Amino acid sequence: AIECHPATAAEALASLLKLLRRCHATPLPPPHDAAQSAAFEKLVSRFAGGLSNVNAGVRDASKRALEEMAALSSQTLGDVLRPVRDTAVLPLMAGQLRSLPLTTQVANLEAVALCLRQTLTD
Repeated sequence: AIECHPATAAEALASLLKLLRRCHATPLPPPHDAAQSAAFEKLVSRFAGGLSNVNAGVRDASKRALEEMAALSSQTLGDVLRPVRDTAVLPLMAGQLRSLPLTTQVANLEAVALCLRQTLTD
């Protein structure tokens, strides 16, 4: 995840969401559809990783981007997160939470809770 100054965070998020809409709003015809699908999956994986960032702004931007990707693909957030749930959640659960700094503990718990809540309820 790329962090930015809080004063420009809203503008950066708006630009990110606009770019997602431009690139993924319309499915591409074959043979480009495979490349678009692969890019979509990579972005989901990247944004899922951002859910555990210690910066609350990055976590929020990652969640908003995932919600936008779900809407663009006519899926639920749970459907979008399901393929990356294990790779996003297992590393967070593997370590001893109490040995991490408090901000990292909060970030990890928020990421795990969101992934599990969305993928188990949808």
